[in-house]
Amino acid sequence: MERTFKKQQRTVGSVVKIPLENGFHGYGRILENDIAFYDFRTTEELNPQEIIQKPILFILCVNDQAITKGYWQKIGKSIPLENHLLSQNLPPVVWVDRFKSGVYRLVHRNVNYTEKDFGELVSRQACVGYECFAVWAAENTEKRLNDYFAQRPNFYEQAKQNPDLYFETQRNNFTSLLK
Repeated sequence: MERTFKKQQRTVGSVVKIPLENGFHGYGRILENDIAFYDFRTTEELNPQEIIQKPILFILCVNDQAITKGYWQKIGKSIPLENHLLSQNLPPVVWVDRFKSGVYRLVHRNVNYTEKDFGELVSRQACVGYECFAVWAAENTEKRLNDYFAQRPNFYEQAKQNPDLYFETQRNNFTSLLK
């Protein structure tokens, strides 16, 4: 089925419907700077109040075009965020220095990312289980959700357990840009 796109505004607290493979869809919730993705998929239409009662699978920073270009349609009215979904209460993300192997920082989501020095320097072991500091494209997020629900391996889930994978990927991507 062909997707239609309807432009819309990014509204904190709104629920978005995310098309997935095999006729399924999932849902996410627009946070202040991120999107929380729920740990379920369905072929049924649910109302936002039902959806926000479901467990959260992960929280990512996704390019605003996923919302503003209408790739993911908002459903229903915006619902005020619960306290645990406010930026200052979300878990930090891992920043891996693409130039220096072994340099890791845990960055809190409510900081000014333009500051020269941000985040707390930590060991590799302290980074295990945290998301990578990145802005995700809609299609990569959908792939990650599809992989999760199909129980397929996914690089980003593997990298949460081995942050050095972030370094290798970032360094390789950056080096290829210089060629």
